[in-house]
Amino acid sequence: MKSAYLGAAYAPADPPPNRDLPEIAVIGRSNVGKSSLINMLLARHDMARVSKTPGRTQALHFYSAEVPKSPPVCLVDLPGYGYAAVPDAIKKAWPRLVYGYLDGRQELRVGLLLVDIRRDPREEEKALLARLQARSIPVLIGITKADQVAPTKRASVAQKIADQLHVSQKQTVLVSTLENLGRDTLWTRLVAAATAATA
Repeated sequence: MKSAYLGAAYAPADPPPNRDLPEIAVIGRSNVGKSSLINMLLARHDMARVSKTPGRTQALHFYSAEVPKSPPVCLVDLPGYGYAAVPDAIKKAWPRLVYGYLDGRQELRVGLLLVDIRRDPREEEKALLARLQARSIPVLIGITKADQVAPTKRASVAQKIADQLHVSQKQTVLVSTLENLGRDTLWTRLVAAATAATA
C-alpha cells in the first residue's frame, strides 16, 4: 500500500491539503482508538500519532492511501470529542471545525464512525451519524477494541450497538488493532463506498 501524510487544517478557513481524492472521515470519541486504527489501515505504525492522553488530535489530518487494484482515497482524522486533556478554548473550537467539515466538505464520500465495544453509543455518536445521514453520506460503524470482549460474544455486542444506533448490523465491522482484526473488511467496504459515491 502507498500512503502519505498530506497535512492538516486547524480552522474552517484553512485550505484542506487534499484537492481531488474522495475522502473518508474517521470520527469518534477522543479515547476510541482513531490514531491506532488509521495506522492499522495504512499498515504504518507511526503515521498517525498515538498517545495515552486523549485529545491529541486537534486538527483535521489528511492521509492519502492507495490500496492495490483500487482507486486512491484520502483518510481524514477528525478531532475526537468527549474527554480530552486540552485547554477549553481549543475544545470549544472543535465543534465548529468538525461540523463545518461534515456539513460542507464536497470531497467527503464516506463516514467511519468508531464506537468502543465496551461502551454504549452516546448522544454524540448518534448526532454525528444523523449529520452524515442528512447528507446521504454512507456510514460504516467501526466497533473498536474488539479484543476486550470474548470472541463468542462479539457478534451479539455488535448487534446491540447496531440496534442502539438504528443501523443494520451489516453496517458494522468489528475491529481490533492488537489482533489486526477487521482491516481488510474495512478497506474493501470503505473504498467500494467511496468509489460508488464518485462514480
